[in-house]
Amino acid sequence: MRAEQRLRNTLDATAEALQRVKHAPDVEREEREAVLALYRDAKPVERPPTPEPLADESEAEDGAAAEAALLLQRLLRGRAVQNLMYAAKERRLELLAELRSEEGSATDPPSLAPDADEVAREAVFESAVGAAVGDALDAMAKELGAQREERRIAALAAAAEEERQRRETAETRRRTAELEARRAEEEAYRQVMAVHRGSARSFVAALVDEVAGEAAAAAEGDAARARDGELGALLDRLESKASGAGEVACALLRDFVIPDADRLLAARQADAEDRKFARAAQLCIGVAVESAEAALCGGV
Repeated sequence: MRAEQRLRNTLDATAEALQRVKHAPDVEREEREAVLALYRDAKPVERPPTPEPLADESEAEDGAAAEAALLLQRLLRGRAVQNLMYAAKERRLELLAELRSEEGSATDPPSLAPDADEVAREAVFESAVGAAVGDALDAMAKELGAQREERRIAALAAAAEEERQRRETAETRRRTAELEARRAEEEAYRQVMAVHRGSARSFVAALVDEVAGEAAAAAEGDAARARDGELGALLDRLESKASGAGEVACALLRDFVIPDADRLLAARQADAEDRKFARAAQLCIGVAVESAEAALCGGV
């Protein structure tokens, strides 16, 4: 419908132009001379600059589309030049007719008036070509816009993927650093607890040894004092009763050496019992320290 309406408008405009040309009054010779002077002084038509395709950032234009665009540009430029030539000829029909009439015979003047059918055909052809060229350029512009949009979306997707990889790398590094720091803290805690455990065991062992030594020294002192008292009393008693050195020696052996050996044996047995209790105390303290360490680890 648009093409038909455009064609109808073109035909109406052409018909009106033909009617104006046919019914236009004759111009005078002065006006013809002025037009001829203007024609002589007119400057040659300069060729318009050839448009060049814009350089895209991606430099990935389709070759066929670019060649088609260049071809259409040449066609449009050629049609524009033809339109300028045709308009100049239409403006100077009377001048051309006059020049030809002066050069030719007066009886057979050339007929320079354009044919109405030919003008109509030219108008229809130009309208059809213009519509086709416009539709082609519109389609190419839409295709170019779609390609640029696709490139923009692809660039955004690539940038998003790069950002995601960068964030994943940073997160991996952060987690690795946290794990290493946690391992270092656990190792330091383990070493501190080992030192504490060893210190506790050493302290308990030293305390038990000190207590056992003090108890043994006290018992030995008491036994020595008792032996001294008993030995003095025994010697006095033996000296008063015994008649010979052999009886005194037997009495001393029976009453002093054998009981002393029994006391030493009992002391050793008591020392063994004390060491057993000290070992049990060390084990209990070790179990308590390990339980406290496990509780602290669970809380951390």
